Amino acid sequence: PCHPYTMGLKNAFPSILGDKQDLISIPGSPPNLVEPPPGCRFNLRCPFSIDICFQKEPPLFQVDTDQYAACHRFSEADMLRREAALKEIWEKVNVAA
Repeated sequence: PCHPYTMGLKNAFPSILGDKQDLISIPGSPPNLVEPPPGCRFNLRCPFSIDICFQKEPPLFQVDTDQYAACHRFSEADMLRREAALKEIWEKVNVAA
């Protein structure tokens, strides 16, 4: 994924393989689609949001033939992807065994 919110969603998906692990939960509520917030719709839930994310709608970038991402930090996607996987920036939710 190239959008930090999508990275969080991917991290939140449980695996049926291997040992049981804590699930990752994205803090907050999904954005209001009827009255979206100014700027990026995911700015309140994204741990990587910066000032511009709250002010301007992000530009749309073509990632692949049929894949797009709208993010002000698109050029930093590789670094953000590594950070999202390594740091405990997403809220951990303990799942009973």
